[in-house]
Amino acid sequence: MLQNLGGWLKCQLKKGVKEQGEATEKLLDDSLISVADLHEQWAEQCEAQLSIRTYAPARLKKELDTVLGLQAELDASNHALQTTWAAIAKDHNADLTLDALNSME
Repeated sequence: MLQNLGGWLKCQLKKGVKEQGEATEKLLDDSLISVADLHEQWAEQCEAQLSIRTYAPARLKKELDTVLGLQAELDASNHALQTTWAAIAKDHNADLTLDALNSME
């Protein structure tokens, strides 16, 4: 079945290319736009699509999401550290542990 589908697709593509090419040639011949103008427009379109500024907002949004995710992780870590510190501070027998934590800072 896949072989038949592949053959059918090839046939459809070959059949459509000639008609599309002829229709395009007729459209270009009937238009008042010169080939040089079309080349210039094409170059401008390529430049616009390849411009870094075009994709900068999406890239910046992704980087901002990454920074906000890291900030959330840092906040969670700080909260866990504060909770651990408070639990150790309540234990009066934990002087050695507090000394070890103080030396880490």
